[in-house]
Amino acid sequence: MRSHYLPLLLLLLFSSCRPDYSFQSKFTIEGNQWSYEEPVSFQFEAPDTSSFYTLWLSVGHLEEYAYQNMYVEISTIFPKGKSTNQVLSLDLADKFGRWEGKCRGGTCEVLIPLQTKVRFRDIGTHEVRIRQNTRDNPLESISSFTLALQKNPEA
Repeated sequence: MRSHYLPLLLLLLFSSCRPDYSFQSKFTIEGNQWSYEEPVSFQFEAPDTSSFYTLWLSVGHLEEYAYQNMYVEISTIFPKGKSTNQVLSLDLADKFGRWEGKCRGGTCEVLIPLQTKVRFRDIGTHEVRIRQNTRDNPLESISSFTLALQKNPEA
């Protein structure tokens, strides 16, 4: 009789361990070659204006990626048309060349907090555009980007 409860217990255990995202979307880079002319774009609705959120970016790359980091230009377009631009260096490996994040089957995935304690000023559609800003065009061995929005725990 106890064996009937085991699947239910496992389901509850594993479902409670996953982060609760208000938004999550994945963009796959065709052929693992990311061109200047092909920015990655995500659109999402701001859940509310009273809570704080963390904006996560997960970068997928092949193990043969040639660099420790990757420079990107991130543009955010707000519901009322205002926008911001920022150039960031995304670290994919540590100073010893070991990949950050998890690697499996030749592909690595690193989760990077883009912004913490974000509070949205306006309800409406927000857009985040990511453009590669490196010397290589196309940038080889980049496979995907996932943008996720997670509500911060109440303090």
